[in-house]
Amino acid sequence: MKKYLFIVLLVFFWSCEDEENKNQDSIIGTWNLSSVCELSDCDENSTDCSDVTDLYIEDEGTMAITFFDDGTAIILQEEYSETLSFGWSGSNPYIGSGEGEGITFTLSDGILTWIFVCLQVKMTKND
Repeated sequence: MKKYLFIVLLVFFWSCEDEENKNQDSIIGTWNLSSVCELSDCDENSTDCSDVTDLYIEDEGTMAITFFDDGTAIILQEEYSETLSFGWSGSNPYIGSGEGEGITFTLSDGILTWIFVCLQVKMTKND
């Protein structure tokens, strides 16, 4: 009996671990602002980047993006009580459409990165 209990617990543990990893590898869910970096000369390929996170967290308030499995998303910026809706498609990189046209979202190691104007924005998933 103990032998079977061990096998059941082992299978249960693996299934929970797979679900957790799946959640981290999916864009679906709510992402919160974690850092903002200003790219030198607005060059997306530049490695020269100035950390301006404090300016955006203090001045702009909290920002979150929620991606839904139907290909829609919303950006909520608390300070302005503003919500912006847009579409998305693809599978890493993810491509914004509508109001998000021209924005590419890349997911790597649990960090969602996107560039807007001359800013590289990084977000972490709200568990």
